[in-house]
Amino acid sequence: MYNVIWIVTDSARTFSTGGLDDRDRPAFYDQLNQDFSWFRQAVTSAPSSVMSGAAMLTGVNSYNIGRNYNDFRYDKNHFIHIGHLLEGLGYETASLFVARELREKLGTFITQIPKKYWSSALSHRQKKWSNEEANITLDNFLSKRSQAKPLFLFFWNDIRKDSSISNNLAETLSIIKSYGYYENSIIIFCSDHGYPHPRRGFTPEYVKRVGLTHDLLLGDDNILVPLYIKVPGRKPNAIEIPVATVDIAPTILDFLSIDPQELSGTMKINGMSLKKIMAGDGLQNYDSERYIRTDCRFFGQEGRKTAIRSGCYKYVVHHDDGSEELFDLKNDPDEDNNLIFNKNYLEVVNKLRRHFQLEEESAFEFQLGYIANKLKKKLDPKDTTLLISRLPEQFDQILYAAVEDISRNDGFTFLDKKSSEDIEQKLLQKENKKFKFDKIIVVQDCSILDELRWRTRFETYVGKINILLDINFKEVETVDLGVAKIFKAGWSRKEIIKDEPLIIFTYFLSLLRRIFKRIF
Repeated sequence: MYNVIWIVTDSARTFSTGGLDDRDRPAFYDQLNQDFSWFRQAVTSAPSSVMSGAAMLTGVNSYNIGRNYNDFRYDKNHFIHIGHLLEGLGYETASLFVARELREKLGTFITQIPKKYWSSALSHRQKKWSNEEANITLDNFLSKRSQAKPLFLFFWNDIRKDSSISNNLAETLSIIKSYGYYENSIIIFCSDHGYPHPRRGFTPEYVKRVGLTHDLLLGDDNILVPLYIKVPGRKPNAIEIPVATVDIAPTILDFLSIDPQELSGTMKINGMSLKKIMAGDGLQNYDSERYIRTDCRFFGQEGRKTAIRSGCYKYVVHHDDGSEELFDLKNDPDEDNNLIFNKNYLEVVNKLRRHFQLEEESAFEFQLGYIANKLKKKLDPKDTTLLISRLPEQFDQILYAAVEDISRNDGFTFLDKKSSEDIEQKLLQKENKKFKFDKIIVVQDCSILDELRWRTRFETYVGKINILLDINFKEVETVDLGVAKIFKAGWSRKEIIKDEPLIIFTYFLSLLRRIFKRIF
């Protein structure tokens, strides 16, 4: 079987601004045209590294995979990623992420290159490794590993603050070639997302100064990514039609003669194989039938925005206020003219809006099933139960629907976050008598300090919390919420801590900084 080598360059655009910043399309990509198929309109599932990476590896739209960024945990019981699938088929899997955040969020479920191969200059404690040191580590690993098993390698470097990115990418490819991996490997070069054009004013400095983040922007400059795929024995070509980064994993599997639907867990994958498209087939009605989705933020977060792309149109929804946008990308590539109220485009808007609504209904049903399954073990229909949601309000409807079928009795009370802030008044409605509950369950997603303050007030007025769940509906100890959250975060990074125990002090200092910032 072929090896699979996948190189992701963080924040690389599909175009050059002429050197206005450090996110321009690397010139290195020009040399790939003779061996690689080049996808000119590849759309990321999210302009966020963690969301985009999770979507690429699973073939599932990013907003479904998690409910919250801070508590993001890959759930192998519901989602299957390509590394895990190939490992089960006899592949050796390995990954390298230059950013510590990605090692902690994504690297915990993809086997990382063992520390014995690392450059001596590297440590988990470093927030970011240089691309040069990453290449040294790659060289050490490939030079010493046995090739008895096929290899799946996921290698993630970073364009930011690297004026030599093209040279470093060329060196990465040179290392791959020097150890005999080039000819017998499916090789992918891509980015996780782009970056807003400086002409829009969204420079890294401005975004930081005003408290914005680039992951809230859905312009094509931010969501189109470079994508090049080489398959042994395939002639290179340029492909003009829009494709999605969730298509990459299904395409790899198809070329390995593995059914792409093997990636489907409890949710069917959103990506599709590009094998036929790379051969020039399967293009009939593609533009009118294909919908490509990009999301800002996970399902349970505030500030969500969604873009649905079909043909030359992009439809954007702002979830918090329900506002909409429509752009004709063929005639308005800079997306300056919002056509949402133009009656000439009513049919287009209705078509895209309906597709968006169908996807939202599907996501709701998935989350409903996920939450109901988690809660079944916690609820007893015989108990008088108080369930309190400390989650963002978009979760309240789905949480209430999940428990409605589980607990059908008059003794069940549900309070959302807003209601629970005035808990005494809410619980003294009936003749000024407190409700008596057999069980009190709280689902929370707040900072440690906020939750400790609220919990103290709540237990003073109502009673002790019996069960505390996080946003992934996993139980945490109610003895000390702060300690529980810290322990949970540490446990998710146990392999990193095992490799480098001193990183515990780095995490502790980071926690102190967050607490200090919160207080002052």
